[in-house]
Amino acid sequence: MTLTIHKIDEIGYQGKPVGSAAMAVSMKNVDIPSMLVLTKLYQEKVQPAQAAAAAGQPVPELQLTEAEQTLAQANVDQLLAAKPQVAVENLSLKTTNGEIMPNSCLFVILWKYT
Repeated sequence: MTLTIHKIDEIGYQGKPVGSAAMAVSMKNVDIPSMLVLTKLYQEKVQPAQAAAAAGQPVPELQLTEAEQTLAQANVDQLLAAKPQVAVENLSLKTTNGEIMPNSCLFVILWKYT
């Protein structure tokens, strides 16, 4: 299992600090070889389009060759066959009024839209 912790030390709104946030995400049953292949395809195909969009340039059309499509589909199938699980272990927002842990609200939101 992999546990990743993300922290944001300061969140501001209209130039004023309002709090901080933290989130821990865990993953298990992730097929690493297929993830690496899909990550490489993402980096080669999607990231350049995102960079162009962020720079205000025309976004190139995303096109995969037939071989790339076959490779992507095979690796998605392999990844899903491992029955991967991703979970938000902790999500907290701290403000001057206290700490909010909206995990139950997040679960309801995710359940409703999946």
